[in-house]
Amino acid sequence: MKRIKIALDANIPERAVRMLNSGFKSNGFEFHWEPSFAPASATDEFWATAFKRFGGTVIITGDKNIARRPHQIHAFCACDLICFFCDRHWSQQDLAYQCAHLIRWWPTVQDTLQTAKPKDCWWLPMGLRGELKKVQVPDIKDPVRKSKAI
Repeated sequence: MKRIKIALDANIPERAVRMLNSGFKSNGFEFHWEPSFAPASATDEFWATAFKRFGGTVIITGDKNIARRPHQIHAFCACDLICFFCDRHWSQQDLAYQCAHLIRWWPTVQDTLQTAKPKDCWWLPMGLRGELKKVQVPDIKDPVRKSKAI
């Protein structure tokens, strides 16, 4: 069975990566922490490219400022990655909440991956209920327009 490789960026605690691997690796998913294959200070453009070369197809980011950085979203899309972004308030939560949140939403992410196409991006809801919201990827040629965070 081919495993789907998922990168969690440096804004997500490494413990969450271990927990997700512990719970879902047997389902065909392989979670990797960004600093394990790229320097922690690497730009998103650099590590997205490195991850794609590594055979990665999905990223989950806890970067609270991703909506203000359309060039980073475009870097992920340029690598044909499928992206899931945590809400900007997610990073302010404690480790227990962050891990529980990712585990709670993983089955929904897993279902979404069955029909997702490269360059598709979604916002994960902050709470325990709701639906994934498709990211309106901004045109980087228009600096006024920004991606809307929920």
